[in-house]
Amino acid sequence: MFLLLLFILSGDLGLGEASDPMTRVTQREQEDRAVSVEGLRVLGGWVREALRNNPGVLASRQEWETATLKPPQESALPNPEVALGSMSGPLPFTMIGEEPLAWASVMVSQTLPWPGKRSLRGESATAEADRMSRMSEARSLQVAREVKSAALELLYIGQAERTLGNYQELLKQMSEIAAARYGVGKGEQQDVLRSQVEISLVVEQLERLRRDRTVVSARIKSLLNRDSDTELEPLPAIEITTLQKLPLASELYRSASGANPELDARRVAIRKAEIDFQLAKKAHLPDFKIGFSYLLRGEPYSNMYEYQVGVEIPLFRSKKEDLGVQERFGDLRAAKLAVEEQQRELAFQIQDACERSSSALRLLELYRTGILPQSRASLDSALVSYQTGRIEFESLVSSALTLLTYELKVWEENRNALQAVVDLEALVSRDLLN
Repeated sequence: MFLLLLFILSGDLGLGEASDPMTRVTQREQEDRAVSVEGLRVLGGWVREALRNNPGVLASRQEWETATLKPPQESALPNPEVALGSMSGPLPFTMIGEEPLAWASVMVSQTLPWPGKRSLRGESATAEADRMSRMSEARSLQVAREVKSAALELLYIGQAERTLGNYQELLKQMSEIAAARYGVGKGEQQDVLRSQVEISLVVEQLERLRRDRTVVSARIKSLLNRDSDTELEPLPAIEITTLQKLPLASELYRSASGANPELDARRVAIRKAEIDFQLAKKAHLPDFKIGFSYLLRGEPYSNMYEYQVGVEIPLFRSKKEDLGVQERFGDLRAAKLAVEEQQRELAFQIQDACERSSSALRLLELYRTGILPQSRASLDSALVSYQTGRIEFESLVSSALTLLTYELKVWEENRNALQAVVDLEALVSRDLLN
């Protein structure tokens, strides 16, 4: 029984390794690299599927494509007007040719905006379309990040389930040892009950993980626009140890400054605000209206022609056009401040993600090279001591719990490190996982 317990401890919990340290590290690196590559392949497929099918991505893309139709409309001339008229008796088109002041008329008129207004309106609409393009890119990056984040959570749940399942088997074997010792009068019944309580607590944790798995899986299907009753492909493990070292935060910020679509969208918003400001300063300049009329008088009277030129008078300029200039200037200032805010927020988010990644890697190194080997050695010693009656069962459970805690922390920090990389990808618009 004791040998079987040691086998479970060293094998199922991932504690047994090759005897030669160099061989052990090499084998693990090769296995992790192979598994991570496959995991990244599946994850990449999910991301591509989401970018093809996610309604939010498709909606933002459609909004951008629709916005590209706006510039020609804004720069076009207003539609001309055509009107029919009659100057006659009680009924239209009567008495023509009988009275000198009776006629039928055809009138055509066209409004001509002040030179430069139409081109500025077209440029403003073009800038808005550019901004919508950047926002569409940002939406795609956001959805890709959400898919990857949900996948990392799903990976953690699976790894936690396996670790807890192995711990549950270990507890069952410990319970059998405690029962055997109690049966021969060397142990206490409390030890058997304590092990059963621990097993029940593991069942509770596994049920919580099962619930979380269902929720996260549903979230992924929603992002992929799949039916809820479809099955997700198995996602192999992805470990941070196989990834290349991240660039420095300063390098990532320089990259993000020219590639982050949200920041770029705010810069385009400045350009649009500048155009709108120039347009507002032209608002008080009047638009013209020209017209032509043909008057049919009938025999014996000669037909006549009428020409018209009209101009708007900015009579209420102080209440309209001048306030419009102030409004657009305020919009321009707000747009510039928004870029400054986005730059600072971007720098903070990059620094934060880099620090989270570095901290997670340091903790992983501490767990893998320090705490876990020490915890395994402590549990080995506790098993031997409990077999010989030198320690209480509670101490054995405490050693096993310590090992379980840090086995779970390894997967937790692995997820945290990967999540930091995923966050950086969305910020710098670069594929860092691959």
